[in-house]
Amino acid sequence: MKQIILIVALLLFFSEAPLRAEGLDYYFSPHITFDSAIPTPEEFLGYPIGSRISEHSRINAYYERLNELSDRTTLLEIGRTHENRKLYVLVASSPENIRNFDRYRASREGARKGERPDTPLIIFLGNAVHGNESSSADAALLTAYYFTAARGNEVERQLEEGIWFIDPVRNPDGLERFASWINANVSLNGHNTSPYDREHTEGWPRGRGNHYWFDLNRDWVNLVHPESRA
Repeated sequence: MKQIILIVALLLFFSEAPLRAEGLDYYFSPHITFDSAIPTPEEFLGYPIGSRISEHSRINAYYERLNELSDRTTLLEIGRTHENRKLYVLVASSPENIRNFDRYRASREGARKGERPDTPLIIFLGNAVHGNESSSADAALLTAYYFTAARGNEVERQLEEGIWFIDPVRNPDGLERFASWINANVSLNGHNTSPYDREHTEGWPRGRGNHYWFDLNRDWVNLVHPESRA
C-alpha cells in the first residue's frame, strides 16, 4: 500500500512540474556565431523564450529594434487590427537585396501582367493566426534574431537567394487576450504541465479568434477582417 501511495505521489509531482524555458543553444546549432551588437530576444524582453507569453506590443518593439540595428531588414506596417494594433512584417534579406527592395517589388507587380519577375526567391512566414497558439510568435522572434544576428556562409546564402517576409502575429488582438490570461494565471515557479491548471483553462472568449472572436483561418477567401486583408 505504501508503494502505491509513493507511486501516485510521484506521478502527481511530475504532472505538476513546471516547464523549463530553453536557452538559445536549444534552438540554434552551436556552430552558428551571432553578432553581439544585436540583442537576443531574452536580452531585449527580459525573460527567456517560453518562460512567459510575449505580448504583441513587446514583439513589435523587438522587431523595431532589430530594424534599427540591422542593414539586412526593412520593417513594413501593412495594416491595423480592429483594436488598432499595428500589423508588422519584417523583411529580411542581404543588404544589397534590401537596397533594391523597391525595384524588386515593382518587378513582382509586373508578374500580374504575365511578366517574369526578376527577383530572388520570395518566402512568406505567417505566424499566430490563432492568438492562443503562441509558440509560432515565439518562433518569429527567434527567426528574426537569426536573420539579423547570425554570421556565416549559410545565413548569407539564405539572405542572398531569398527575401524573407516574417509576419510575427496574424492575430494580435487574440494573442494579447491570450497573453493577458496566461501571464495573470501562471505559477511563480513557471508554466505548469497539468492540463487542469488554471493557466490552461482559458475563460471565454479565449484567444483563438480576433476582436470579434472570429477564427481568421476561415477568412482567407472572403477577407472580411483587416488582419486578413493586410
